[in-house]
Amino acid sequence: MSAAELFLIENLLWELAERQLAIPTVGYDPSSFPRALISWLANKPREIIVVTVSSEKQKARTLLNSEPIRAANTGTEILLLSIPLPNKRDQIVHGIQACTGRIVGLVDDDAFWNPHTLIHLLAPFQEPDIGLVGGPIESYIPDERKDSSVITAWEVAALRNRSKRRGGNKLFYARDGSTNFTVSGATMLLRAAVVKDPVFQTEFTDEKFLGVRMNTGDDSFITRFILFQHLSEGRQGGRKWRLGMQITPEATVTTSLIPDSRFADQMKRWLRTGLRFRLICLFREPGLRNFWRTTPYMCKKMAEGLYNPFLNIIWYVCFFKVVHQRPLLASLIMLYYLYGLVISILAFAREFPYARRHIWAAFIIDRVSLISDFYCWSTLAQESWTSRKGVDGIDM
Repeated sequence: MSAAELFLIENLLWELAERQLAIPTVGYDPSSFPRALISWLANKPREIIVVTVSSEKQKARTLLNSEPIRAANTGTEILLLSIPLPNKRDQIVHGIQACTGRIVGLVDDDAFWNPHTLIHLLAPFQEPDIGLVGGPIESYIPDERKDSSVITAWEVAALRNRSKRRGGNKLFYARDGSTNFTVSGATMLLRAAVVKDPVFQTEFTDEKFLGVRMNTGDDSFITRFILFQHLSEGRQGGRKWRLGMQITPEATVTTSLIPDSRFADQMKRWLRTGLRFRLICLFREPGLRNFWRTTPYMCKKMAEGLYNPFLNIIWYVCFFKVVHQRPLLASLIMLYYLYGLVISILAFAREFPYARRHIWAAFIIDRVSLISDFYCWSTLAQESWTSRKGVDGIDM
């Protein structure tokens, strides 16, 4: 074994020993959270810090002390903390402040790891300027739900929505070291030097958009902070960090699918957060000029996402004019459009045969942006941690 290989292994073991996870949770799914927790324990982090709300602390304590969790734990310390009211960003910071390690993991309570996820996600930290690491996110479907008579249309829509993002992160990272939208908050690893910084914590918890304090959108803020914080006039002298995307099967994280109408709330939150992210990056931080200089491919795709809704209007107006004036040409255009859509849907149906009964849901989710883009523009100031019981309707 070479000295370089020995150094790499020793460094990874050191990072693993210093590894802590902070998990914000509220209104969690009792069927998924225990399974997720067991999967993290299999990776043997030094400590897991669960941050819930005061009203659910006893419920969480009962879960953490249950026999399956104790049987799966081979030496990891589990710390349970709480804050008075649910706010994902406040919960994350509360957990971070309790961490003493040099690498901090932020993990959703429905994210499932394989036994080697942690060690593979740690690998990019061998580069001293890597501040944030993420990996591929796939859908977790229990075997009992891989049945056309059991799986719901909501799950099929969620499955299709996530499957369309495959390959995006690899392309973005290869082009300019950026990521497709954000590093997913389902699982992200950060240097404690970043998240322990009082500037980071203050801006993270106090961020406002149109005068409304942000609750969610934590992963988009963190991604933006890592990529662009060194360019901010208010943070002169800040260190320039890089992303480290570990796009390998071993680093893949799976997350559960919402089987009911709460998925619509989740989609609205994701899409609204995405629009805010584009507006902030293009017009405020880092601004169009710095955005283009730092991550040109990401900048180009963000700009396209911003004006696409308005191009769609123009496209449909022009198409309907062609329908009246050149019906044969309009038919050919429609056939070409449908051909591409059908080919994509058929590939999806072959990969997930149990989704075929609700394949119409995949068609709808593919075109939901025709409505959702305008909905997001009209609701930019709305903010909540939707899809979580006990959170909607609470003033943040």
